[in-house]
Amino acid sequence: MKILSWNVRGLGKLRAVRRLRNKLREINPQIVFLMETKLDSKRMENVRRKCGFVNGIDISATGSRWGLSLGWKSDIQINLRSFSDSYIDVEVINSDISSNWRLTGFYGSPVTSLRHISWDTLRSLGADQSLPWLSIGDYNEILMAEEKKGGMVRSARQMDEFRSAVQDCDLSDLGYTGRWYTWEKGKFAATNVRERLDRGLANPAWWDLYPNFQVSHLSHSISDHCPVLVDTIGCIPQNPTSTSNCFSFDANWVLEEDFEQLVSTSWIGDHSPVPDKLERLALSIKNWCRGLRSRRFRTNKSLKERLEHLSLADPDDDVLEELTEVKLALNLEADKEEIYWEQRAHVNWLQHGDRNTTFFHKWATFRQKKNIVRKLRRDSGSWEDDEAAMANMAKDYFSNLFTSESVESPDSVLELIPRSITSANNACLLAPISKDEFHQAVKQMAPLKASGLDGFPALFYQQYWHIVGEDVSTYCNLVLRRDMALGGVNLTSIVLVPKVDQPVTIDQFRPISLCSVLYKIMAKALANRIRPLLDKCIDPTQSVFVPGRAITDNILIAYELMHSMKIKKHGKAGSFALKLDMAKAYDRVSWGFFWRKLCWRWVLIGSGLT
Repeated sequence: MKILSWNVRGLGKLRAVRRLRNKLREINPQIVFLMETKLDSKRMENVRRKCGFVNGIDISATGSRWGLSLGWKSDIQINLRSFSDSYIDVEVINSDISSNWRLTGFYGSPVTSLRHISWDTLRSLGADQSLPWLSIGDYNEILMAEEKKGGMVRSARQMDEFRSAVQDCDLSDLGYTGRWYTWEKGKFAATNVRERLDRGLANPAWWDLYPNFQVSHLSHSISDHCPVLVDTIGCIPQNPTSTSNCFSFDANWVLEEDFEQLVSTSWIGDHSPVPDKLERLALSIKNWCRGLRSRRFRTNKSLKERLEHLSLADPDDDVLEELTEVKLALNLEADKEEIYWEQRAHVNWLQHGDRNTTFFHKWATFRQKKNIVRKLRRDSGSWEDDEAAMANMAKDYFSNLFTSESVESPDSVLELIPRSITSANNACLLAPISKDEFHQAVKQMAPLKASGLDGFPALFYQQYWHIVGEDVSTYCNLVLRRDMALGGVNLTSIVLVPKVDQPVTIDQFRPISLCSVLYKIMAKALANRIRPLLDKCIDPTQSVFVPGRAITDNILIAYELMHSMKIKKHGKAGSFALKLDMAKAYDRVSWGFFWRKLCWRWVLIGSGLT
C-alpha cells in the first residue's frame, strides 16, 4: 500500500490541479493526504474526485490558509475516528493484513507561538495506543539541528518540545530515501534555506506490522514542499537468506544453565587445532539451540503461571521462598531477551541506562532497514540496483584504491631515520607471550563487537577462558613463532559502513575489516608488548598512540590558528592556510616500504602476523 503526504500550498489554480492529478497518476497511491489546500470542503471534494479519489474527508480552509483532505481508493475501507483543522485521524481496514491500523494525517501550526497547541493535540492523539499507528504530514518543525541548512539557527527549545511530544506518543521517525530535505525557499545560495519539515512517524506496533516499509522524498514542481511517500511493502532484500547458514554466537546463550557444559564437553574432548575446534563447537551449538526460542517461551509461560498461583496462596515461609525463586527466574528470562536485542542492535546503552527491550527491538529494526543498499550511482551518472552489479562496483573500486603504486627506492629516506629499538628491547619483544598476557588482551576487547567469519565474539573467550584459554594461548604462540600457519584465521570480512546518511556512490562508504577474534587476540597481545616502547619510536610532535598524548590537541591548535587569522585586522604580514586532502593517506601506504621501515627501526621483527 502506498500512502502519499503532501503540502501542496494551494489548489485554487487549474494548472496546480492538473499537475497534482498527473503526479498522483504517476505515483498511484492508495491513500493521499493533502495539506494547505486553501479551498473550502466542497471545492476540495471536486478536486479530489478529479484526481481519482472518490472516497475522502475534506476540511475547509480558514480564509486563504490551511485546509486538509484525505482521499483513498475504493478497494480500501477506512473508518473516521476524529478530525480538526490540523489533523484527520482514521482507522484503516485492509484485506491484505489481519490487523487494522491507524493513520493520522497531521499538520503542525506554521505559527511558532501556537506550535505548543499542535504538540498537545499530538499527545492527545497518542494517548490511544490500542492500534498500530502511522502519523504523516507537515509538522512545521525539525527534530534536530542537522535537519536545517541555511537561515537562522533553530531554537533548541522548539526542537526539544517537538522531540518530547514524539517521545510521549511512543513514535519514531521512519527515515527516508532521496533528498534529505522536504522544504526549500530562496533561489540564491546566500538566501537558500532547506529543512526537513515533512516526515512519517510510527509506533513499534506499526513497525512490526510492516517491517519492509520504505519512505521516499519525491521530486516536485508545484510546491515548496516535496511529497512524502510511505510504501508499506517497500524494498525486500534480493537475497535475504545469503548468510542464513553462517554461525553467529548469541550473547544470551551464556545465561543458559547447560551451555557451559556443552562448551566444556565439545572443547576438552577435541585435540584438533583451535580453528577446527571452533568449527566443531559451532556445529554442536547449532544442534543444541534448535527449538531454544520455543523452550524459552514455554519456560516463561510456566513461570508466569506459577507466579500467579503463588501470589494467591497464603504467605508462609515456603511460599515466599519459592515466590522469590520464581521472580529471579523470570528476571533471568527477561535478561536473556534484552541481551539478544542489545546484540542485534549493536548498542552498548543497556549497561548504562534503563533496560527497555522495546527500545532495542525498535532500534535493531531501524538499523536493519537503514543498512540496506538499494541502488548506487555509477561515475557515468546512471543508476544500478542489481545486487551482483553493485557488489562488482564495490570490488572494482576498492581493488583500485588499495592497489600499491610503484615508488622509487626508499633507501635514501630510511637512512635519515635513526634506529630506536635496542637489542635488549627487541629481546623482550621476541619473548614468548604468556597465557596471562593473552588473557589480558581478551579482557580489553569489547564483548559484543562484530566477530569474524567463525561467528565467535570476544564475549565467548571472556566467559569461557578457563576452558579454552590454554589451547588458545598455545595456538597463538605457535602462529607468532611461525610454527603454524594462520590459515582461515586470517580470512577477513570487508563491510562497507556509510560515511553519510543515504549514500548514493561507492566512495561514500568506508571499508571496515571484521577480523576473527583469534586474530585480534594475537594482534592486541603484540600491541600491548610494543606499547611501552612507542615513545621511543614516535616523534614527540606526533599526538597519537602514546599515553598522555591526544589527537584532539591538533584540532584545538588548528581552531586557535584559524581564529587568530580570522580576527587579525592590522599589520602588513599576511597569513594563509593550506588544506590537504588526506582521506586516502592510509589506503595508499606501500606495504613494502612499511615493512622495510619497521625492520630499519627495529633490530628484528618476530611477529608472524602479516
